[in-house]
Amino acid sequence: MSTTPQPPNALEGRPMGKGNPPDGSGNNNRKIDAAFEDVARLAGTDLPPADFYQQFLAKVVSGIEAPAGAIWLRTPQGFLQLQCQMNLDGVGLDKHKGGRQSHNELLRQAFQMAKPILLEPYGTTGIHEGLPAGNPTEHVVLIAPVTIEKETVGLVEVWQDVRWDARAQKMCLNYLIQMAGYAANYVRNQQGRRLQGQEQLWTQLEGFAREIHSSLEPVRVAYHVANEGRRLVGCHRLSVATVEAKKCKIQAVSGSDVVEKRSNLIVLMRALVDAVLAWGEKLTYSGTKDDSLPPDVLTALDDFLAESNSKLLVVQPLRDERQKDKPGPARSALVMESFETPDAVDPLIARLEVVGRHATTALYNAVELHRIPLGWVWRPVAAVQTGLGGKTKAIVFSIAAVVIALTLALIFLPYPLKMDATGQLLPVERVKIFSPHAGHVREFFIAPNSPSRPGRTL
Repeated sequence: MSTTPQPPNALEGRPMGKGNPPDGSGNNNRKIDAAFEDVARLAGTDLPPADFYQQFLAKVVSGIEAPAGAIWLRTPQGFLQLQCQMNLDGVGLDKHKGGRQSHNELLRQAFQMAKPILLEPYGTTGIHEGLPAGNPTEHVVLIAPVTIEKETVGLVEVWQDVRWDARAQKMCLNYLIQMAGYAANYVRNQQGRRLQGQEQLWTQLEGFAREIHSSLEPVRVAYHVANEGRRLVGCHRLSVATVEAKKCKIQAVSGSDVVEKRSNLIVLMRALVDAVLAWGEKLTYSGTKDDSLPPDVLTALDDFLAESNSKLLVVQPLRDERQKDKPGPARSALVMESFETPDAVDPLIARLEVVGRHATTALYNAVELHRIPLGWVWRPVAAVQTGLGGKTKAIVFSIAAVVIALTLALIFLPYPLKMDATGQLLPVERVKIFSPHAGHVREFFIAPNSPSRPGRTL
């Protein structure tokens, strides 16, 4: 996307360019040509906006030897904001009462109309909507809008000396309009790069979400979050902790295949995460310690920093929405570390929050499933149920299997018949005995219903 843009011919007639310096001198010709070449090259680069506009304004001002200049850009709220300036205080905006307000109204009208303006010293636009818009300085003010797709995104403003005649001033305005065209090309390229970067980020984020939700094993999910999340965040190390039995456990550390649970770093990191989870807030350390932290958190932070030497440290608890109304700490946490002071801390923290929102659900599901007892029993049952085609079919097949098993058992398994009944036990063989002579029975040597051993004489 880095191309050399061509400026639009914003005014009718011959554009300001080669052979048209304000004073007609060859020296100014070379300055203007050099300014066009330098700005065209700048517009095709990927410089940060602050650097580009500073260099851009310097080239614009030097091309026509203007004493001062400024770049105004539209904010997301729709207001004009000063991006950069050169000698703005020297033009005398505050010499007269209401001068600053009059100049602001001039900028507002130029932004709304999206048309170039050339205003003589102490002149007004003639458009009065409350406060008159005008030029409260002794210089000629030139304003050109930076327009993309008929939408104004900023203004380029230059103050010029009054020694040039009207024709030279119009040529300066034409020059400024073409320079604003280069600025518009830069903004267009930046928007394209931003969209391309956002598309690439969305692709990476989609792959990250797919990876972390591909498993329900806490360790595997934690390693996906640590390794893939570190690349998305752009930090040096990202660690993942989960809570088990009210104590945190460091499940994964980016770049490490195995977590050494007894190492000093892991022990101190675990103590720090425990303190932060008990506190319940996100901890951010960027080089200076906050004395308002809870004592436990401050002590754990001091001990951990003495071991890790992190320049940027963020401990972010991950609390799922399903845990919102439940007591207790969050189920998991992320520990982000950078060993060099980053240029901008906020983008890293913002990316960490995005990664954390995706990781919260995946880690919560994995930890919640891991807490269920006897998983080795019901996982095979669930696999069989899925193989049979669902819960209803599994129940039907189970009932049919039980009925068939009982029927086969009744057919093929022998079982003795035993029945209970009431009755009197009688001998199979009976022998009647009697005495051949008459007599009297005096005594029984065996009592009625007494047991008798085998072979005993009766």
